[in-house]
Amino acid sequence: MKMFKKGKMLSKKTISIILAGLVIVAGTIYVGVNSYKEKNEANQFETREREYKVTRGNITAGVKGNGSLKFEGVKHNFDEEVIIGEVFVKDGQNVIKGDKLVSISEKYLDEKLEELNKALNTAQLALEQAEGSKRSTVLSNDKAWNEKVQGTKSQYESQKRELVDNINNLNDRLANVNTQLEEVRRQIDELSAKGEENNLQIEELKVKESALISEQSSIQGELDSANKRLSNLEADRQKQLESESNEYAANSEINNINLNGLDGAIASAQEEVNKVQEEINKINKLKESPILYANTDGIVSAINAKVGDKISAGVSIVDIGESAKVTADLTISQNDIVNIEVGQEVTLEISTYQDEKFKGKVTYLNLKPNSQGNSTTYSATVELEPTDYKLLEGMTVSAQFIIKEVKDVIMLSNKAIVLKDGKQFVKLKNEDGSTTEVEIQTGFSDGKNTEITGGLNEGDTVVIGG
Repeated sequence: MKMFKKGKMLSKKTISIILAGLVIVAGTIYVGVNSYKEKNEANQFETREREYKVTRGNITAGVKGNGSLKFEGVKHNFDEEVIIGEVFVKDGQNVIKGDKLVSISEKYLDEKLEELNKALNTAQLALEQAEGSKRSTVLSNDKAWNEKVQGTKSQYESQKRELVDNINNLNDRLANVNTQLEEVRRQIDELSAKGEENNLQIEELKVKESALISEQSSIQGELDSANKRLSNLEADRQKQLESESNEYAANSEINNINLNGLDGAIASAQEEVNKVQEEINKINKLKESPILYANTDGIVSAINAKVGDKISAGVSIVDIGESAKVTADLTISQNDIVNIEVGQEVTLEISTYQDEKFKGKVTYLNLKPNSQGNSTTYSATVELEPTDYKLLEGMTVSAQFIIKEVKDVIMLSNKAIVLKDGKQFVKLKNEDGSTTEVEIQTGFSDGKNTEITGGLNEGDTVVIGG
């Protein structure tokens, strides 16, 4: 009793309120526990129903590969040796066709042109001197010879003209006789077909025919004789030319010793002139176009020179990865490489555009193995079809090399198909919500979806569970 003396005792009203609260809390807990128990027991007997639509699309089976994008490299260079004056781009810069890459030093071009012009003047002077020496030597020796050969040539040409004119005349006469002979023979055949009453006319025509044949033979004889004379004339002329040639060679033997030396000097001088002139033309062309431009859209992958560097002809100064020609370098497992060949279609997914599909074809297989530990892989190059998406070199890629594909077919998820006694069934959902078990026929499957060849229509709903 002593303990109650230290504090104030609770009133009856307060005690009643506390007891009422405890009763309410206990009731709430009891209802909650029973509700949870009932719900948990119901869930034990409930199976979730899932629906699958019968759709139309493509089913593809293939093998996988992974890698990254690569641009086809395009080298940019000058065709002549140059010194770099200015560089307009940086490594990794995006450029479009026609952008400036580098320029040639203007000072270098001017100095080179001045040097070449001096060399050209020297070479031309040497050529003129060599040609002058030969001309004076030849003119002094050839005058008498030319007069001799010109006389025999004129005589030959006169005789030949006379014979050719005669042959042409004979050919014209022969053609005329042949025409008349054809006409007489035609008339004879025509009258003979009409009957005996035309015998007198036929006989007259035959007499004419005989005369024409005789004339034809005579003209042909003259023509053969004229042609033979012409042939003999040509043969005689050929012998005459050979004789003149031999005579000329004998008379010119001594002169040729000197001329050969002069010809060599001329050829050498001309070669030097041509060489220097060609170099001048190249420098002038470079002065007209001293800037190297990008000939494709892409990314600058390498700059191989800096200002002041001398670059040899044909050596690449700037390399550009051509964005219009994108390839993917892909790694394939040793188990899958046997299923891949050049020309095979490929579907690609690029990490940057995860919801998009890109198309391509295999252009190269590298069958040299890459071994790391116990793993062996091979590589393939796939060229992508042109796309409007912005692709960058190095973007990661996953690919499916298509082994088989069926297009525009009715298909269904494999999860909705049940196998019973070697047959395939689905539960088709009816309009009233009920289901009917239906046997189906199937075709190609990629392991996830199956081609439906019978038993279902596009748009049907199939359920599992429930």
